[in-house]
This record gives sequence, structure tokens and C-alpha cells, in this order.
Amino acid sequence: MTSEPDFIGGDDHPFLEVVADTDDDSLLIVSIRGELDLATGPTLRQRLQSVSGRRRLVFRLSDLEFIDACGLNALLTCWDGADTIAIEEPSQPVRRLLGLVGMESMIHDQRPQKTP
Repeated sequence: MTSEPDFIGGDDHPFLEVVADTDDDSLLIVSIRGELDLATGPTLRQRLQSVSGRRRLVFRLSDLEFIDACGLNALLTCWDGADTIAIEEPSQPVRRLLGLVGMESMIHDQRPQKTP
């Protein structure tokens, strides 16, 4: 099941698009595009509350143009309750931030396999 994207943005606000794809009862794949920071982090948290409870959480971040420490915190607080978390296809800003904070191990180059 793929959800409709949530948008925040406009002339005075950063842009964020969140699409959550629930392939099965245990896997949640979240694609994020735009900017993830102090202004947009609460939107991500609110959006993912409705689809929490999955054991595996994957963030696809190839289209994330900006992320700061507040954005990383928003990602990590979404982890609550999941057994595993992974970041796929990270953009250069995401790679740089994860490297700065020593969290490169969250990057996975292979997409998770769907549960039969």
C-alpha cells in the first residue's frame, strides 16, 4: 500500500514530501524529498505516527536536498518501536551528516527483500 504524499512548503517555508509505502505488516519504506530540518521535522514525525508499529523501517533519501541535526533527530525518533532501521540511496548531504556523527552503518546499499 502506498500512501499519498504529504507536502509542506511555500514561499516562506522549506519543502518536504513524505511518501510511506507499507509492503507488508513488518516493513515500512519512507521516501523523503526536499528539506528535513527544524521546520519540517515535526511534519515527518506526525506523518509517520499513523503508520508506526512496523518491525523494519527503511528511509529512501536520494531526493533529500538538505538535512541538519534536527532533521536527523526527526528520523531517529521515528525509529521508536522498530527492530531495524536503514537508510537507502542517501543523498550527498545525508551521507555527509551521517559521516560527521559516526552513523555510516545505517546506510544500506541493497533494498530490503519483501517478506513472502
